[in-house]
Amino acid sequence: MRIWTRSALLALVAIGLLACSSSTDRTDAGGVYLTVSHFDGLPIDLSVNGTPTTGAPQFLQVGTLDMRNITKNPDITASDLMDIQLNTYQVVYRRLDGGKTTPPTMTRRIFGNVPHGSTLTLNNLPVMDTEQINSRPISDLLFVNGGFDRDTGKSVIPLELQLTFYGQTLSGDEVTSNTVAWTVNVTP
Repeated sequence: MRIWTRSALLALVAIGLLACSSSTDRTDAGGVYLTVSHFDGLPIDLSVNGTPTTGAPQFLQVGTLDMRNITKNPDITASDLMDIQLNTYQVVYRRLDGGKTTPPTMTRRIFGNVPHGSTLTLNNLPVMDTEQINSRPISDLLFVNGGFDRDTGKSVIPLELQLTFYGQTLSGDEVTSNTVAWTVNVTP
């Protein structure tokens, strides 16, 4: 009977510890959401060889992008501690043509403050730079490398770009934006 009681008690303690562990893994957004609310000037095509007068591109950028800080509960009194300081952003690339090779993920530091209940506008945000352009599969499209993708044999690589921002409220709570995605056709 004592062995059964100890086993049952040990099982309850283990369940309690596992429950505590999972609750501490959650991210508290400090009562706010960070959203990409508007963008303009999204690139939809990239010629990696450029033109004879301009040469090869060094990066790809979004013209204008608006970030909003939305209070989760509009009935509470907002404070400056709900302002969001941006830290980094990340762009993940996904192939849409069945090819297996993808450019390396782009993670960059960024700074900016998105006040609670307000908007921050970012201009000319790089979403692909020389690290991605000089890596397979995009580098396959350079004329010096043949001008075609070695995975598919085609001269166009459709990529989905997935953009996410990371930051924290002034009170120290981590915040992650919604992920926005669009397609870019990469050509020689």
